[in-house]
Amino acid sequence: MMISIITPCFNAEKTIEKTILSIISSKTKDTEYIIIDGGSSDGTVDIIKKYEKHIDIFVSEKDDGMYHAISKGIEKSSGDIIGWLNADDIYLPWTLSTVQEIFNNFNEVKWLTGLPGFCNENGQYTGIRSNASAYINSLMRKGWYQDGLLGHIQQESTFWRKELYDISGGLDLNLKYAGDFKLWISFAKEADLFHLDIPLAAFRKGRGNQISLKFSKEYNNEVYSVSRLNFLVRLFKKINDKSLILNSIFKFFVFGKTKIIGFSQPQNKWKIVNMYLNCSKNSIKDLRLAFFLYRK
Repeated sequence: MMISIITPCFNAEKTIEKTILSIISSKTKDTEYIIIDGGSSDGTVDIIKKYEKHIDIFVSEKDDGMYHAISKGIEKSSGDIIGWLNADDIYLPWTLSTVQEIFNNFNEVKWLTGLPGFCNENGQYTGIRSNASAYINSLMRKGWYQDGLLGHIQQESTFWRKELYDISGGLDLNLKYAGDFKLWISFAKEADLFHLDIPLAAFRKGRGNQISLKFSKEYNNEVYSVSRLNFLVRLFKKINDKSLILNSIFKFFVFGKTKIIGFSQPQNKWKIVNMYLNCSKNSIKDLRLAFFLYRK
């Protein structure tokens, strides 16, 4: 089963090499790698050309932004499974082989996500959200998986079948900042999200060109425009946005049934289990450690 990975980029010379190398280290013989560059004016294209033998499709031309580039890459792809990795995030060495194995073995899995991981500006892996958590389909369809409520579904750790993308209508190219957020809502209308109980990727924190930081107001406006949040839920979000403690407590008390994919050591194979879990990706220990690190 072929997996296609798309990297959209524009003037990403400071970070794209580590992104490319992370994909090369994870690549299998059934991996198609596509880079769509928006006409970079720095050294990005020169870096990409260093690795051209590992890249199946490379386009460098002016486009209408990240989601337009991703959509273009998906249209050019031939894979049964799709993922995209932005030009400053990284995969882990086992990512693509594991994702392919899961999709090959479980026909019922239409999309999946791993434990969220994070790295810093130097590309050092700095942590994971260590607990499998509940992804409740009914709440996902209403847009509850966002900051201040149940937290993000990490885009770089998420993969899906091409057929699901086509059925759901794909990316909304009218959005500039929250296209992945709306895509998850569309996916949730068609299929359950499976949670793979290992980290698959790392989101680079602190990067200067991080869209959700540079355009946070615009991002939140787009999130609101596609969410079905009533007044009470919006009030919860406003309160939780002001306090990490309150938001953590909120997620501990929201429970639901979710589908976990974990590795059974005695049976030496991946298995799916249905479990009732809360929506927190942090244990009490994780929160205590974060609190003391902040205090220090």
